[in-house]
Amino acid sequence: MLKKAAKKVIKILFIVVIVAVIGGVSGVAMERIIVPWLSSFKCLEHFPILQKVNEKITVINKTEQVTVRENFSVTNTAQNVLPVIVSIVEYADGKDVQKENEIKTSSDIQNHIKTGIILTGDGLIMSVIRNNADVFGEGSTLSESNASKKYKIFSSNGKEFEAKKVFVDQYAEVEFYKTEGGNLPAAQFGNSDELETGEKIIIIGNAAGEYQNTFSLGVINEKNKRFSLLNSELSSSEKMEGAIMCDALINEKNMGGPIVDFNGTVVGIARYIAKDGKNVGFIIPINRLKFTIERVIQGQRNPHGVLGAYYLSINREIALLNHLAVDRGALIYSFSGQQGLAVKKGSAAEIAGLQLRDIVLSVDGKEITLDDPLSQMISRHQAGDKIMLTIMRNEEMKFLDVTLK
Repeated sequence: MLKKAAKKVIKILFIVVIVAVIGGVSGVAMERIIVPWLSSFKCLEHFPILQKVNEKITVINKTEQVTVRENFSVTNTAQNVLPVIVSIVEYADGKDVQKENEIKTSSDIQNHIKTGIILTGDGLIMSVIRNNADVFGEGSTLSESNASKKYKIFSSNGKEFEAKKVFVDQYAEVEFYKTEGGNLPAAQFGNSDELETGEKIIIIGNAAGEYQNTFSLGVINEKNKRFSLLNSELSSSEKMEGAIMCDALINEKNMGGPIVDFNGTVVGIARYIAKDGKNVGFIIPINRLKFTIERVIQGQRNPHGVLGAYYLSINREIALLNHLAVDRGALIYSFSGQQGLAVKKGSAAEIAGLQLRDIVLSVDGKEITLDDPLSQMISRHQAGDKIMLTIMRNEEMKFLDVTLK
């Protein structure tokens, strides 16, 4: 009898537990799923029971705060680049120094020192032109006055090397030196096209004397594809176009120095020029220089071809303001509206018949864009090369055969 009674009690308890579990699950499902679903129907949302149950529902949002610590050490990031940075000192033999030309001030000293970057292990070094007096004529060659100048390279490991200036490129306003030192570290280049506005970069200079590195940490403000090395709002067919603007200080102490990204690679060169009566600092993207660097490394040191025209690189705003039929290309232009100030007299452009307000659309069939402007296309050619320009004149397409000078 007792066993039967115990079994009966256990059976009843089991049933009660099952019912409780099913009821609890059903209640939760009803409250959390079914009732909210039913109340989503407009025809049922006014029922009091649905409103009352809905008021009891509480939605809990769990928020996790994650703290990310930025680990960006200027010294650690630039560590691999420091060995390729050198000081370039311009000097003359003691017997050639005249008393009236002796250095008198610290600014005079600064004018004889600048930063350079080692490009190859056999001693090819690149820097920027300090002033246009170092360049002879339109082409990319050395002036005769440079023959009497001497240069010494001071490296990071305390070594000194005599150097010769072997090439000056007026298009990019960079110059190249060659030392007899071997087994030198060489710069590792990154991809400047991948740089984004807001990204941090480091500018390193070494023109302060006593081999003292200077560091400037900055943020990229703008990628200005229409910025020209010409001291004007216009562009020249013989001057590099396209620059990166940043908020870091660029001056004599770091001009010619490398721009280093988060990966510790060189993505640009520090430079400043006078525009509208003031010095403007900017970064020359390394991708703009790679073609010239490769030519020099391979021993191709002939001058770039010269077209001889001034222009505005067209974007949508310029097309709209000038009522142009296209929103790309190079608009041959002068602010005064004079043909002679847009196309140089006796130049290859004038001989070919290029005119004021012509729009150059392509060179040898390759379209001109802000990423690949007219000056960059011309820079790939040498004097004597023949090219074909596709132009638009009065909304009509024409083709001009040009022999570069």
